Amino acid sequence: LGPGHRDAFTSVSVVAGQLDMDLVAALVGGETAHSEISQLVEHGLVQFAASDGAPYSVPEPLREVGVSMLTEADRRQVLDRLVDECLTRAQALAMPTPTSPGGDRLEDVLDRELPWYRQSIEHLGAVGDDQRALDLVAALELQLYSLGWWQENLELQDAALAIPGPPSGTRARVHAVRGRPGQFHQFDEQHNRIALHMATDTGDLAARARAEYHLGVISWWSGRYDDALDGFARARADAEVVGDVFLVGETMRFTGMALVSAGETERGLAAQLELVNTVERVPDLAMLLPHLYMHLGHSRRHVGDTAAALADLGRARDGFETMGNRASLIHVCAGLAEVYADLGRYDQALEAASRSLDVSTGGAIDVYDPWTCL
Repeated sequence: LGPGHRDAFTSVSVVAGQLDMDLVAALVGGETAHSEISQLVEHGLVQFAASDGAPYSVPEPLREVGVSMLTEADRRQVLDRLVDECLTRAQALAMPTPTSPGGDRLEDVLDRELPWYRQSIEHLGAVGDDQRALDLVAALELQLYSLGWWQENLELQDAALAIPGPPSGTRARVHAVRGRPGQFHQFDEQHNRIALHMATDTGDLAARARAEYHLGVISWWSGRYDDALDGFARARADAEVVGDVFLVGETMRFTGMALVSAGETERGLAAQLELVNTVERVPDLAMLLPHLYMHLGHSRRHVGDTAAALADLGRARDGFETMGNRASLIHVCAGLAEVYADLGRYDQALEAASRSLDVSTGGAIDVYDPWTCL
């Protein structure tokens, strides 16, 4: 094989595990990548598995040999191409939907691509490029959060924030999303305070809106409803200026929940229903609907409308089942079990509780275990 095949082999060897053709082409950096990779497959230097969404891989220990053939400068150049490709993919997924732009389930796409993102952040840390690392984790945050992949989100965010760099709007935004590590009562006030001050100093309204929104949720969860409503109002105003449709919706949702908690039931439910009706008309926002139904169901249960609560929580459960959001599925099934038990419908309560436990014990998500075991 010629030098072009050698370069292709060493380039794809830099990334361990499964690769798809788009990533192969990005790593090789040439228009002839498909021809070269096909010949490498014929010679057994690259493996191909037709049934896999990422069918290419370099078998060990050949991969180690390929990496050892690169100079440090060449290896860094390939890793820079990996970062470019990961940034492109993450930005293409910026608004969470149940499927990727290519039609695959978002859960499957991120499960396949997460190792590439981790390797990109590791490389950016090694070369001290904080800005691109922050851009990457900021682009990924909403998708990972929407799937309930909270631990993965935190790992990437902490790694990016650990890279030294000056205050910036992007760093403030990552501090803000780092301040929402998982369930809403686990908000990290310190990260949000850092984000608020940094965003104000740098004039980044998007970051300031996110921090104000998170601090509003902390106030609501703590029973400081007036502070919460003020925070949501400030966050919504900033979000509307920068055109952050998602955050406008989030402030509306939690404004409705805070109003219900404060005893203003009619206004609170109206705000949530207005948001649900709006999102239902926008297909690109479909992934947000289960979350809206879940919290609307909690609000309706809070005011004693159990029939409506069951309907909303059931819609939320079906949505989470479809999209593969295990963390929220655990939550909503446990909530359904409680409502059914309150109504004396114990068979259905046990069925919902069992589903919650099955999902909880089926993987690494254990944040709801104490609740589901009750």
